[in-house]
Amino acid sequence: MKRFQGVYPALVTPVDDRGNIRTGALRDLMEWHLEAGVDGFYIAGGTGEGLLLTQDQRKELTEATVRAAGGRVPVIVHVGHVSTRAAVDLARHASAAGADAVSAIPPIYYGTDPASIVGHYTAIASATPLPLIVYHIPAATHSRMTVGLMTELLRLPTVKGIKFSDYNHFLMRQIGLLGSDLLVYSGNDEVFLSGLVMGANGGIGLTYNFMPQLFVGIYKAFRAGDLRRARELQWKACAMIDVLLGISGSTLSAAKVLLRHLGFEVGEVRRPIRPLTRQDTDLVVGRMTELGLDRRS
Repeated sequence: MKRFQGVYPALVTPVDDRGNIRTGALRDLMEWHLEAGVDGFYIAGGTGEGLLLTQDQRKELTEATVRAAGGRVPVIVHVGHVSTRAAVDLARHASAAGADAVSAIPPIYYGTDPASIVGHYTAIASATPLPLIVYHIPAATHSRMTVGLMTELLRLPTVKGIKFSDYNHFLMRQIGLLGSDLLVYSGNDEVFLSGLVMGANGGIGLTYNFMPQLFVGIYKAFRAGDLRRARELQWKACAMIDVLLGISGSTLSAAKVLLRHLGFEVGEVRRPIRPLTRQDTDLVVGRMTELGLDRRS
């Protein structure tokens, strides 16, 4: 599974004023990321507003992303849904569209006990031969992964990894020990380097959207054994992330603001996510400029 290691932006979904997907803007954003050296893309997750898109729009997004990637890097499609049937439909489509792997959050709102989670992932795994990356993000799903639950899920032959969006890197390491070939992605950008130190194979993150060069740099420096350089870059990323975590709006809203500032036509977020206020917009753009992150080259 070495092919799936490294830096994977959790791409935003560019939309126009009517909420339609801007495939041209998506392609432009992907090309910029590829020039920065990212290793692949993760689409239609929380950052991609996947749960706020229609089923048809999610399929359109998958097809457009796979087409734009052109086989140069892997594309992981998030197919998670409140409905198992809908998630299965999206998984089948991702496979037919040429995606390289699928991922899914556990069931939300209804049935979050271990048996429901195993049943949900079993249905998705049965729908496609693609590798399946389970998703641990308890702050959003209120469902917690355990070593025992992950052991159960690994009995499914296509479960190959986990996106771990939590600060408990001890648990992340314990899960990583369940298989020598198990993929572990660090999902909290502000502790990306910490995740790598504790055994993560790479990361999937929101803030990679507007500062991919920093995370590619962190990953390369870590792999080269240059921890001093990796730490410097992580601290720079944290200086930007700190401002995002302190605003009254969402980090996703801020990400789209910053991408528009960089010249990408990504549009606004979908409700119920709200746009940033003018004050917070000025704050995040100002910080990006101070840190020298306001240039596309």
